[in-house]
Amino acid sequence: GAVTPGPLAPELKSLFPEIINTARLGKWSGVFKTKEVLFEESEIYFADNSLLKLFDFPLISGDLKTVLLQPNELLLTETMAVKYFGQNWKGRPDVIGTIFRLNNESDFIVSGVIKDTPSNSSLHFDFLLSFEHLVTDRWSYQWGSYNFNTFVQLNPAHNIEEFNSKIKNVLREHDKQAGFDIGTQPITEMYLYPLAYDYWTKKGNLLYIRIFMVIGIGILIIACFNFINLSTAQSTKRSKEVGIRKTIGATRSQIFSQFLGESLLLISIAVVLSFATLDLSLPYFNYLSGKELALYPLHKTFFVLLIIFTLIIGLLASLYPAALLSSFQATKVLKGIFPKTAGKGFREVLVIVQFSIAFILMVGTIIIYQQLSYIQEKDLGFEKEQLLYVRLNGELKEKEELFRSELVDQSEVLHASASTSALINNENFSHIEWEGQPTGKKLSITQMNSDPFFVPLMDMKVLAGRNFSEQIKSDTAGYSYLINETAAKEMGFGKEEAIGKEVTFWGTKGKIIGVLKDFHFRPLNVAIQPFIMRYQPKTPYFNMLIKVKSNEAASFLEKLPALYQKFDKENPLDFGSVDEQINKLYQNEQRAGAIVLNFSIISIFITCLGILGLAAFSAEQRTKEIGIRKILGATVVGIVHLLSKDLIKLIVISICLASPIAWYAMSQWLEGFAYKTEVTWWIFGLGGFALILVAIVTVSSQAIKAAVGNPVESLKSE
Repeated sequence: GAVTPGPLAPELKSLFPEIINTARLGKWSGVFKTKEVLFEESEIYFADNSLLKLFDFPLISGDLKTVLLQPNELLLTETMAVKYFGQNWKGRPDVIGTIFRLNNESDFIVSGVIKDTPSNSSLHFDFLLSFEHLVTDRWSYQWGSYNFNTFVQLNPAHNIEEFNSKIKNVLREHDKQAGFDIGTQPITEMYLYPLAYDYWTKKGNLLYIRIFMVIGIGILIIACFNFINLSTAQSTKRSKEVGIRKTIGATRSQIFSQFLGESLLLISIAVVLSFATLDLSLPYFNYLSGKELALYPLHKTFFVLLIIFTLIIGLLASLYPAALLSSFQATKVLKGIFPKTAGKGFREVLVIVQFSIAFILMVGTIIIYQQLSYIQEKDLGFEKEQLLYVRLNGELKEKEELFRSELVDQSEVLHASASTSALINNENFSHIEWEGQPTGKKLSITQMNSDPFFVPLMDMKVLAGRNFSEQIKSDTAGYSYLINETAAKEMGFGKEEAIGKEVTFWGTKGKIIGVLKDFHFRPLNVAIQPFIMRYQPKTPYFNMLIKVKSNEAASFLEKLPALYQKFDKENPLDFGSVDEQINKLYQNEQRAGAIVLNFSIISIFITCLGILGLAAFSAEQRTKEIGIRKILGATVVGIVHLLSKDLIKLIVISICLASPIAWYAMSQWLEGFAYKTEVTWWIFGLGGFALILVAIVTVSSQAIKAAVGNPVESLKSE
């Protein structure tokens, strides 16, 4: 994981002289208030002064050498300066020195303004607060609390692998429960190879990059094959031109160069048009992908690569048509003797490849959306429908019981419960010791605090033991614990056996009083992990969970602001739907599905364009045959069947060849989920049927046009 304890950075720097510098970064959120305005902020970070030097974040105002050295200092970005002080903030002498009060608890003084972080930076923040403020915080600044990124700048003369071997036991020496080594990750790998529990840095997805690159190449192959197919299919139209040119002295190489040049010219024009299309469509793609890709400014390397790429694609798409056309014998083609099947076998292979790629994309789209549907409908082990959360700020964190009582008095509310987590994506973990713990056995466990109303509100199942109780002193003193099935198994206990066993968590000894049926507190691409809950009414809570009656959420939400204001007039109301927040965890998959769907539509469209051209050419080549068949009594349906049967055979072959590839590719993608849907036969059947249907409709448009034509016209002599 990417999180480390706060004391690690100074300890490393004191022990290892090869370290030039270190920096720590930890994310916070809360409400900032000045004398003039109040806003809720989510991009607040505690950071060392050294972070500004390691990453070269430039200051607009303030002293780079001294900012963030004192515990109460704060930096804000240009955008935040405008937000809090107005567009003319640079002309105001009171910006530096302004006091920002965080969560109505701590005061910070503005010591500088920093430039906005670039869009392509892995680190994004609106405020930087001095890390020195946390050194006296008993919850954040201890060896057993994993809340921060630690950055280390190593002297270039030292070997990284040797350094990793030196530091690997540092954590164990200070945190006896740490069951793992530590090491470094190059910062160049942060984006595409993110570590677990990396809460705040911007991340990419190497798997999706590879998928989209393969899809892009696939669509390009389809386009190239279309070009080759149509060029070779229409070669008969230019056969006499080739014959005349050869008769008057043109060599095969000259004719080859001519056709190659024509093709390269067409492809160059296509590149220019694609640039214009890209410029127009990039905002839509950025919206679709959630990225901030930009076309300009372009580096000269890009143009060099573009030219090379254009030449390569142009040659690949043009060589075969040019070779075929230049190979015609002048004496034969001028007499009208032309091999009607010239290039036919090759064209059929290309059609099979085209439809195979289109079929793989179609199946991929169906499976992605099936998995998304599975995620949204899967039983999470708790009831998420009609479940709202309200963030507790300021004094309300410790007066949640008054707020809860007010909420449950509302006619729309079924239950309410205070907790430190809304189970949207709980990654707050630590170590645990337990009675009968085997020597050398370590266990990291995800944790949260809750009240006795949490389990019934979430409709969780108590498999053994009991829930928390307000009437039992050991519960209210924080000496009682609820664990999930997985935690019991990891400790080596059966469900009933675990009841009454002593555990030590965060230095507090207590007993397990209940075992809960497993539930999902992380996204479904992560298997259920050990989980522990405790009841500590004297410690702050951060969320109020509210279960409202069906179809009465709208009515309750109208009341909620006034209810909240009764208890907290200082901070803005922050609330939402648990169901919606859980669905947001799968934005990457949703975006991937939307992109693959768009690519699938594009690939099928391009394939159909090629098939349409081939069908039109085939109908033209067989005009007289169709006319004779009609005179002899052939129906429109019969002629459509005549022109489409060969194509249907090719599509069936494509489906047979592509199905194993699609199955393997999507099975690999689904491996990224601990809980996943099954890849069933009907998906391939549905995809194949849809593809055949689209092809038949495409070919039929030309076949019907040929079939309904006047046979007298088609049989006229040239």
